[in-house]
Amino acid sequence: MNKADKKKAEALKSYLAGLPEPARQAAKDALRLHLFKHNIVTWAQRALQIDLTDWQKSIVTAQPGSRTIALCSRQSGKSTSTAVAIAHTAIFEPGTLSVVLSPTARQSSEMLRRVRGFLLTAGARLKADNAFSIETEAGSRIMGLPGSSDASIRGVSCSGVLAIDEAARVESELIFASIPMTHRFRQQARIYLLSTPWTCDSDNYFWRVWSEGDDEWRRIKATIYDGVLTEPEIEAERRLVPEAVWRREFMCEFMDGAENKTFNRAAIAAAFGLSSAEYPTPAPDEEDPVTFIGKTFKYRIGA
Repeated sequence: MNKADKKKAEALKSYLAGLPEPARQAAKDALRLHLFKHNIVTWAQRALQIDLTDWQKSIVTAQPGSRTIALCSRQSGKSTSTAVAIAHTAIFEPGTLSVVLSPTARQSSEMLRRVRGFLLTAGARLKADNAFSIETEAGSRIMGLPGSSDASIRGVSCSGVLAIDEAARVESELIFASIPMTHRFRQQARIYLLSTPWTCDSDNYFWRVWSEGDDEWRRIKATIYDGVLTEPEIEAERRLVPEAVWRREFMCEFMDGAENKTFNRAAIAAAFGLSSAEYPTPAPDEEDPVTFIGKTFKYRIGA
């Protein structure tokens, strides 16, 4: 704080001290409300007792009308930062509608659970509350939708936050259908695409925006080293997973089809009672069954 700001702060303290108690408390409450509305990082720290990391601060301070794509590792805190942004919007922008879209209903419900907890911690009163929808007494709503069909997306107008969680695993057609729900409030609504990496296929919307999208998209990357885990905890995590999984899930590296196989050669051989050495090598003109099975089933059962 520079000298000029210190003088202003002292003058304000002096002014407040001279007010009668009811007026002084009302003035403090009004100043606190103004601070929390315009400084979400301070609100998270004081109202929610959450100290956001630097990259999380970049998430929550996105400006109205902005588009943000965040490439995040597992356990980096992307769900927390997104829930903070949605809860702040619901409290300080009454009447807005925010939407959470995830690959499954369970994931959307989990995000809403976080938002609900932050709203209640901050003292918000809820008018309606269920697993997939929250409404505050001030008229703000948050909806959680599964990324299984665009039928539930059409007809919805999002004026607050549109958060597409694990966007790399949401079908591109669903993302195409969801983004227009912000068009009516283009100067106000904020769009977040958040995900760990998946494939670098040309038909993966998340990959295309991250690698080829224009400057309209803010890009934020957070590996496991940007999160809250200590070095020993990170090393312990690394020892538990294969190298390819570590690179994708924790170091935010997109994997091509060959590296991102659902089953490895040893697993397929074992399924037929064979050792890896006994597993036949495909002929030059044949597609490797490992790659074929990976491409066929990876979106159904995951890696």
